[in-house]
Amino acid sequence: IFVSFLTSRFFLHAEMGWGTAILVLILGIAGVILAKTNDRPILSLAGYMLVAVPYGALLGPLVNDVAGVEAAKYFGYPITADITIAFFVTTIYVLIFGLIGAMIPDSLESWQGPIIGLLIVGIVGYFVIPIAGFFGVSVSQALGVWDWLIILLFAAIIMYDFNRAVRIPYTLDNAIDVALEVYLDWFNVFIRLLARRKSD
Repeated sequence: IFVSFLTSRFFLHAEMGWGTAILVLILGIAGVILAKTNDRPILSLAGYMLVAVPYGALLGPLVNDVAGVEAAKYFGYPITADITIAFFVTTIYVLIFGLIGAMIPDSLESWQGPIIGLLIVGIVGYFVIPIAGFFGVSVSQALGVWDWLIILLFAAIIMYDFNRAVRIPYTLDNAIDVALEVYLDWFNVFIRLLARRKSD
């Protein structure tokens, strides 16, 4: 999280369009694959950074947009009430559902298939909803509802990730992989809460 916030400082005033978002998504997927497909901690850490750095670049303009130009001008990094609230709500959300997942005595491996399927539906939805705007659908309202549904989905993902974390062997490589999973959970909830506070 610290790496992403540090990176975001350098991209506060950058212009981020759909092309950039897709590039960040591709880099993130590549980073996850690199981290997950080997048992060498240094490569897992490189995969983690391949996710954290571009995600931080994506976060910068959103943070700046939520805070406003004046906040960025006077404070260097625009930490405002909206951003602080989103940060703490996200952290508490991850901790609560993470603890629930870790305390469930049974393995939640059976959740993996449905979670992957729903994530794919979630990603596709962000491309389909803007197209639906051409047919009279209110895009901003539909995206708002979609964001809340994705946030709810991440409650299940967080539980799954923490439940899995307490069952895998305690190695340095696995620790990095788990840290990456928790980071992705936290980031996805945070950026959606921040987007909702911006639109409210």
